Amino acid sequence: MECKICGNKTETFDRASLINKHDVSYYRCPHCGFIQTEEPYWLTEAYSDAIADSDIGLIARNIHLSNTINTILKILNPSSSLLDYGGGYGIFVRMMRDKGWDFEWYDEYCQNLFAKGHEMKQQHYDVVTSFEMLEHLPDPIEVFERLFALSDTLICTTELLPQQPPRINDWWYYATETGQHIAFYTRESLQVIAKKFKKNLYAKHGVIIFSSKEIPSKKINLTFNHPRLARLLLPLSDKSSLLPIDYNKLTGKDL
Repeated sequence: MECKICGNKTETFDRASLINKHDVSYYRCPHCGFIQTEEPYWLTEAYSDAIADSDIGLIARNIHLSNTINTILKILNPSSSLLDYGGGYGIFVRMMRDKGWDFEWYDEYCQNLFAKGHEMKQQHYDVVTSFEMLEHLPDPIEVFERLFALSDTLICTTELLPQQPPRINDWWYYATETGQHIAFYTRESLQVIAKKFKKNLYAKHGVIIFSSKEIPSKKINLTFNHPRLARLLLPLSDKSSLLPIDYNKLTGKDL
């Protein structure tokens, strides 16, 4: 089986039972370290619900991401347009609009509950975000092509494999109970992607940035290592919340 990131021949890595019923093989690339399942024939069953019941960290993750990405965006300083790709229920988009960022939403599989009226309208954006999606992709390179066509800068998250990749039953992120996680990345595999699409790469604490522009890594590192100091170095005034404007568009009334 060929590696879906670099195209080299993979080696059998492990087997596991997915959704407590499908006996599935996993393959590891000796070149870039990427781990993938066999062709995922079970995905229709796995996505009977777009967001798994076991994803109880959804709200906490969105709160954390809204704060972290707010700081990173202040460092990257995008002009205006932003898109959350694979935006789920729209929680992140709503939170970021409340912070003053003009985010739009797109998700092929999930219902937009919290960001109605802000669905994807443009063909290109200053920044695209995509959180906890990479591990779901049967064909990662095809989706990266789509994402980089939408923006020169992509911010995403996924848990990277440890240096010594754990066996399937020894790492929670394989998520065998849902069958939805089928692609697992290393820093080396991200570097292959960055080189293929001629992007600069930043990856730390599960946050990954690809950009055609130079990435100010020292400042972004500061947001993780010394968040309070990072906030002091950024502009004092926050952007004005878009909540009143959005409410007026929905109701015709002022808050």
